[in-house]
Amino acid sequence: MPRKPKQYANRVKILKYIKVGETWRFANIVERNGKIVRDHVTILGRDEHHTQSTYYLEWYEIDNRRRRKAVPNFADVAEQSRRKAIEVEAMRAGVIEHRTAPALGAAPGHIRVVAAIDNYLDCQTPPCRTDVPDISIYARHITT
Repeated sequence: MPRKPKQYANRVKILKYIKVGETWRFANIVERNGKIVRDHVTILGRDEHHTQSTYYLEWYEIDNRRRRKAVPNFADVAEQSRRKAIEVEAMRAGVIEHRTAPALGAAPGHIRVVAAIDNYLDCQTPPCRTDVPDISIYARHITT
């Protein structure tokens, strides 16, 4: 029977950004005996060796997936993952408060598509504009 993974594995994943063929993709790292195997990833169930890559950490924060580039030193990847797992667990327990920063890759001032559509529909009601026909019946199909 396989061993139960450590608690950190349930909270923070260590991924590797590798080049497969002509494309770059994220792949899960390989662990043996509870230790990370350097430069080895799992692709389609097979263990492959990739040296031209970067380690990333992935976790969920307020129902949003977050990814962050890990430290360049391989020896510190597991420690950084452990620290991030403790931080995520503390946020879930309410010991520290959630950050309100936007998700990675989102620029400040950007809003979600659903919120943009709601704002647009609110502005299209008769108090805002009277010269535009009511398009809310068409916009409801977009949001569902």
